[in-house]
Amino acid sequence: MINNFTESNLNLWNICGAYCLYMEKLFANLVAIDSNWLNTPSAKDYIASLLHQNERRHFGLLERPSLPPSKDIDIIKYKIFLCGKSGGGKTATVANISGCGIPKTVNETGGIETTIIYWPARLLSTGKLVFFCLQFWDVGDHAVKKFDHILPSCVSNVDCIMLIFSLTDRSSFHEIPQLLNHLPATDKRQPVHIVVATKKDQFIHSDVSENEMLKFSQMKNIPIFKVKNKSTLKGKEHIFEIASFMNRLCDLLLQRDQKSAESVTREDQ
Repeated sequence: MINNFTESNLNLWNICGAYCLYMEKLFANLVAIDSNWLNTPSAKDYIASLLHQNERRHFGLLERPSLPPSKDIDIIKYKIFLCGKSGGGKTATVANISGCGIPKTVNETGGIETTIIYWPARLLSTGKLVFFCLQFWDVGDHAVKKFDHILPSCVSNVDCIMLIFSLTDRSSFHEIPQLLNHLPATDKRQPVHIVVATKKDQFIHSDVSENEMLKFSQMKNIPIFKVKNKSTLKGKEHIFEIASFMNRLCDLLLQRDQKSAESVTREDQ
């Protein structure tokens, strides 16, 4: 089969292989979360607590998943701010991972919209079962530029800054470095930075090459997640579909906390 490849095919193959190897290396030390736990019997009640009539439950500020009395709930909370060019896929990304259903047409977010997503996981260090409570702050690009108070509110006590761009919009990719340079200083520990490339399913029409993403990721030491934000799955099947994305996100956040705790311990010695 490889004899039928053109030179451009081989170059693309090599670039994709290099990108996959680099991302594998970048995630090699992410061992805080057991990625296989969701497939075990002990995860059954935790998954069920996220569902209602085989649809994802949506949680308010004062709500949380309900488990049998015999099971304790330890909750780890994080604030995540999404930023990027209008139309890049911020709202669709949150809609996808929250199970809200992705609307066919999405209008620009008028101000700040928050969405709470609970995600169960098993910690490898202790074996403890926990829920991550992730509060996503989705803000319209126009609102950020129009109102001076919005951006400082979004980055206040933020744990993760998620920069979104669309693979079919090259200008949204070029805005990522500018966004990184213009983000105000945070008042907590250094937040995790993640880049999310949307419209993964339209890679044939991609305006951004794998080589460009690889160079950016290596230069900035920032992982790039790819999502398609297009799913027909529901309930438990949808949870398994987004598991890789959610586990990596939670793992990066937990790793940040562990490294920060180790740094404080060294300073106290």
